[in-house]
Amino acid sequence: MRKLIGSLLQVVFVAASRAMVSIATLVSVPIIITQAGMDFWVSAAVGQVVGEIGRSICVWGYGGRIAYLSSLPELIRLSFFRVSFWGRSLVSAVTIPLLLLVVAALTETHRDVALWMTLAGSLNGLGASWYFVATGQSRLLIALDAAPRAIGIVAGAFALYALPGDAQGWGMGGMVALGSLFSVVIPTILILRLARTNGVQGAVVGEIRHSLVAGIPALVYSLCMTVRLSLPLTITAGISSDNTAAVALADKFVRWGNTGTSPLAEVIQAKVKDSGSSTVSRVRKTVLLSGCVSLVLAGTITILVPRLSTLVSVGEVTLRFGESSAIAVCISGAFMSSVTSLALVPLIGRKRITAWASMTSLLVVAILVYPLTTWFGPSGALWSLAFGEFIVLSLTCAEIARGLRFQKLSSRDDLPREVRSK
Repeated sequence: MRKLIGSLLQVVFVAASRAMVSIATLVSVPIIITQAGMDFWVSAAVGQVVGEIGRSICVWGYGGRIAYLSSLPELIRLSFFRVSFWGRSLVSAVTIPLLLLVVAALTETHRDVALWMTLAGSLNGLGASWYFVATGQSRLLIALDAAPRAIGIVAGAFALYALPGDAQGWGMGGMVALGSLFSVVIPTILILRLARTNGVQGAVVGEIRHSLVAGIPALVYSLCMTVRLSLPLTITAGISSDNTAAVALADKFVRWGNTGTSPLAEVIQAKVKDSGSSTVSRVRKTVLLSGCVSLVLAGTITILVPRLSTLVSVGEVTLRFGESSAIAVCISGAFMSSVTSLALVPLIGRKRITAWASMTSLLVVAILVYPLTTWFGPSGALWSLAFGEFIVLSLTCAEIARGLRFQKLSSRDDLPREVRSK
């Protein structure tokens, strides 16, 4: 019972850490729009989206190695983090300047805040959130990672009340970046000091190179997901400034929805082993449960988003049925895909399909986003992402069905001939 309560508390703290940053962003949106204008907020949103791509690159797949890290002894974990930090620092030194150049080319107005937000997002890849999750230190995850970032976002938004127009981009963006910097520096100093106290040796070039190579598969999967999610806004910002505000707000709803539903998806994943005595029974019950939850999510999101969009944007943007239904498909599809990809695919031993499905989906979105945005505006941009989520879910479910069929045939071949002939 004590272990169960501890596990539940960890889930709650991890969910709370994610919610803190999302709520801070939600609170900041109407303040930014009323104090600095819609164009300012759109530029900040573009910087945040590119910053998410930077975070995925700079973290270098370490977020996907949590299960492996959690199984290691404490001293090896500390050594693992030390090696990862220097490897991620090298990657960041190359990645961040390149992304800043990309953002400078994408934004025409309020370029300063876009650059700051890109820097802030990319710096999050150097943080220790994945380490705290893997080691079960969920309280430190909130105090040292989520809290500084949330405070930076809210403080930056409220600073707009006092800053003159010319200083708003530097003031708000700088405070957000400062929050991200604190969330990197403080945990890193504490963990590296603990490693040195326990006699953990410094990282050598060979270890750093080996660690970077080992992280490539998880990096590819994470980067495909992040780029796929970021394409609608980045492409729209480059071809149609009139539609950028609507797509930027829709992008926020998709990210907030994914963040809000991820703890529920993790609970369903954790319950797979208790869903039945056989693999087929577990898969059927899990697919049925996640499918029902996805349908409820889709209906609720489709109804609520038009009303919430007007409220959050202070009347500046109202997302219509075309956009809200696409957002609903994106969130509910991502929810069910996370359950099938992370819980059911490993159950049947078909892990490779996850990376292939993610790359195929990215290719589909990359092909569709430009023409659909040109023809249908914000709805087209969002439906290109919805099609991508549908591709991931379809390929994953097809592979699960194929794996179950193979397992049935294999188990039947193990039976005596006279039983198989019946």
